[in-house]
Amino acid sequence: MRKVLRRLADEQFNRFLAVTALQAALNYAAYLIVLQFAPWWVAFCVALVVAIALQTWLQIKATFRAEVQTIGVLLYVLYQLAYALVFVLLLGAVISFGVAPAVAPLAVMVVVLPASFFLSRAIIGWKSAS
Repeated sequence: MRKVLRRLADEQFNRFLAVTALQAALNYAAYLIVLQFAPWWVAFCVALVVAIALQTWLQIKATFRAEVQTIGVLLYVLYQLAYALVFVLLLGAVISFGVAPAVAPLAVMVVVLPASFFLSRAIIGWKSAS
């Protein structure tokens, strides 16, 4: 039983990494585009809308293969907003240390990625249909 649970967690984590990489690439592209015309915090807010929509749908359906339910979506969106607040606070801190705004999100992502997986799994559910 323990082996099955470990394999399931590994598969979920691999799907989480793939989905997060796709979402992060699209989000980062939106951020960089808006950053050409606006300050970093405006670019972050615009990219945040893209991120929340993509992340919510993809994590529920692709990573955890859960049913889309209104309460689950609402809880996950609330989690994403809290995550975004932490991310933007860390982003501001990293930028204040002199890291370029175009590179700062990558540094922050390395720090918050593991916590994001475990919190996402706790909210959406750890059971998988795979």
